Amino acid sequence: DVVMKLSMPRERYMTYEPVIANLALRNTSGQGLIFGHEAEFKGFLEIGLFDMHNRPLKGSGTKIDMKGLILRPGTDHHIRINIGKWLDMRRAGFYKLKVYISHPMLKNEYESNFCNFDITDGQIFWQRKFGIPNLQGAQLGEDLKMRSYIIKTLQNNSDIHFFLYIEDQSKVY
Repeated sequence: DVVMKLSMPRERYMTYEPVIANLALRNTSGQGLIFGHEAEFKGFLEIGLFDMHNRPLKGSGTKIDMKGLILRPGTDHHIRINIGKWLDMRRAGFYKLKVYISHPMLKNEYESNFCNFDITDGQIFWQRKFGIPNLQGAQLGEDLKMRSYIIKTLQNNSDIHFFLYIEDQSKVY
């Protein structure tokens, strides 16, 4: 058996901010689990992402190859997972996260607890637009590219976080 506990450092995140989950694993099967290339070692971690009504969202079911991981019997192992590396986390909303682990040496697939979190656009604290000159052969009187500099705030319990957004018409930097 594998016992898992999923946790998140915060309950609220800003759009475009990395969403990090912490996974604690304990192998209680009595034998070591080695994750590798060969079929008998080919285990994986699966990410389940759901909306507030427990409906799976796009990308839910993404499998992460865990080759190189060794879970010794009776010991704890901690993994930090950047959810945004595997799933598109740029939309504001309320989410539920759960992970599953599978390995050929285990009889069953095991699942973690749910973690709830919120992604928000935050509140604008300060905003300015500036022109960016084109230094490669710009003509006199040519329009400057405009870029917005925005400081947004996010309140997570009693903490207030500040974020700098720099964006133009095509990108958020």
